[in-house]
Amino acid sequence: MGILAKIKALVGLHAKSEEKPFISVVLLLRRPGALTQDMLHDAAARAWGREFRAQDNECVLMEGALGIVTFENRMFHTINSVQPYVENPERMARELKEMRQQKVMREHAAWMSVDLLQPENPDLREKAECYQRLCSLAAQFVDGLCLGVYLTEDEYLRPNDSTLRDALVSANPRKQIRDWENVPVISVKSTDSKLKNAVGEARRRWPEFVQAFQNRKQGQPFSVKVPFTDGMNTEWMWVMVSELRGDFVAGELGNSPINVRGLREGDRVQVQAKDIGDWIYSDGLQPIGGFSVAIIAKSQTR
Repeated sequence: MGILAKIKALVGLHAKSEEKPFISVVLLLRRPGALTQDMLHDAAARAWGREFRAQDNECVLMEGALGIVTFENRMFHTINSVQPYVENPERMARELKEMRQQKVMREHAAWMSVDLLQPENPDLREKAECYQRLCSLAAQFVDGLCLGVYLTEDEYLRPNDSTLRDALVSANPRKQIRDWENVPVISVKSTDSKLKNAVGEARRRWPEFVQAFQNRKQGQPFSVKVPFTDGMNTEWMWVMVSELRGDFVAGELGNSPINVRGLREGDRVQVQAKDIGDWIYSDGLQPIGGFSVAIIAKSQTR
C-alpha cells in the first residue's frame, strides 16, 4: 500500500476510532480553506526554520485534500476536510459545558489536521518533539477561519483567542494549550442563590477593591466582572482595570465575547461600578475576591 493510499485508509478512522487516537492537532474551521502543496511546503519551512533537504528525502506531497510531509526522519500527514469534524456538531456542543467550546463546535463547518504518521509509538522525549513540530506547523494556519484547536490524544478543545498561536509555538505546546488560563464561561441560572450571594458580597466589599487598587504596586493585576448586553444577549465578562474614575471603571476587555457583537478581547471599555458582579486581584501571594469563580467552576463539573 502506498503512502497516500495508507493515509486515505486512516482518514476514515480519524476522530471516530475507538482505538488509541492519533497524535494529532485539529483546526476547527468556520468554513473550508484552501491548502495547496506549495502552501503546505512554505508553511512547514517557516514553522521549522529551514528549507527541505531533497538529499535527505525531505519533501511535501499532496493529493487532493491529503498531504504528507517528511522531515528529519519523521513523517506527518495533513487532512483538509470540507465537512464538520463530527457527524452532529449540535449534539456534541450540548455535551460541552464551556460556552466558548460550545460555540466552536456549533459553528465549525470544516477542519484541517496535522497528524503524526511516523514514528508510530514514540517515547516521551520523541513525542514531545513531535508535538512541537505538529503544533508549530498548525500555528501557521491559525487565522480568522480558525475557531479552535482540538488535541485528539487529550480530547481537549481550545477556542481560538489572542494567546492560542503563542501556545502552539511555545516550548511545551501541549501543556500550554491545555493550561488555558481564561476563566470558563459557563451557563449558570441567574436565579442561582449562591451566585446571587456572590454578587451581593462582591458589591458589599467593593470598597476593599477600591482601596487596594489605590495602593497597588506596579504590575499588580486587578479585574472586575460586569455584564455587557447586545439585544437579547447578555454576557458577564472580565475587565482588566487600569483606572477608577468616580463611579466608573476603565480597562481592557479580558474575554472574547460569544454572542455580544461589536466587542473584542483587548478593547478599551468603561463600565459603571454599580453593575459590577465580581472582582479579583492578587496581593502577590494569593488571589483576593473572585466570589463567583468557585461557583462557576463547580457548575462546570456537574
